[in-house]
Amino acid sequence: MKIYSKILATAVLVSAASAPAFAGPESASDTANASALIIQPITVTKDRDIEFGTLVKPRTGSAKVTVANDGTRTLGTGIASPASSATPTSAKFTIRGEGAQAMTVAVPASFELVNGSSKLTVTTSNDGSIAAGGTTKSLSGTLGSEGSFEVLVGGEFDLASTTATGTYTGSFTVTASYN
Repeated sequence: MKIYSKILATAVLVSAASAPAFAGPESASDTANASALIIQPITVTKDRDIEFGTLVKPRTGSAKVTVANDGTRTLGTGIASPASSATPTSAKFTIRGEGAQAMTVAVPASFELVNGSSKLTVTTSNDGSIAAGGTTKSLSGTLGSEGSFEVLVGGEFDLASTTATGTYTGSFTVTASYN
C-alpha cells in the first residue's frame, strides 16, 4: 500500500502541475475607431519675378530703388531709368492646397543681387503680414476643394555712384507648409 500511496501522490502532483491556471469568470474589452483625413498637397508656384528695370546710378552718393508689392517703382534722388527699360514688377507667388487649411508662409527678409564680385542687398517687402520666420495664413475655399493664397513680394536696395555697372541677378524662395 505504501507504494500505491506514493504512486498516487506522484500522479496527483503531476496532474496538478499540468492543469491550466484558473482564469476567473470575467473578462473585458473595448474597440477603438480609426480615421484619416487626406488632403491635397501644398504647392508654391512663382508666377512672376521682381523686375527693377534698367537703372542709371547717381553721379554722387547713393539712393534707394524700390519696387513695392503692387509693382510701382520709386527711384531715389539722382537715379534715372531709360524709357526703354523693362516694366518694373513685384514678384508673385500662388500657394495652392486644401481649402481652408492653416499654413505657414515665409518670405526671406533679404537676398542678394550679384554681378561678379559686386553685390546689392535687397530688403524684401510684402503685404506686411508675412515674416521671414513664417506667418500663419489660411488657404481660401473649403475643405474638399482647392484653396489658394497669393503672395506679392517687392524689394528695395541702395544704388551708389560707386556701384559697378553690369547685370545683377539673384533669387529668393517663398516657402509654405501646412500647420
